[in-house]
Amino acid sequence: MANVDLSYLNEISGGDKEFIDEMINTFLEETPKDLAAIKEHSDSSNWTEVGKTAHKLKSSIKMFGLGNLKDEVLDIEMSGKNNQNVDLLAGKVETFIAKCHEAMEELKLHL
Repeated sequence: MANVDLSYLNEISGGDKEFIDEMINTFLEETPKDLAAIKEHSDSSNWTEVGKTAHKLKSSIKMFGLGNLKDEVLDIEMSGKNNQNVDLLAGKVETFIAKCHEAMEELKLHL
């Protein structure tokens, strides 16, 4: 499992279940689009765009307490933006996407 931790979201919302559910639903609607974009950029070796898309996902990863993905998304972002370690980046993107899908399935259980 992806180990979703909603403590931060609970804290900033004051435990407002309706707000939390709305945030989860937004994440479940928007994240697949970002994952498709990061995959497309990776497939075309557009590492700068991979980095930009990873940056966009960072706040959601923090909000949902996905600590196991925090280092990965930061690594993908920095490698993409700096055009470093690109030989490993496609594999990292694939692993990251799979873990995000696990997190989304876990988040569905919280609704």
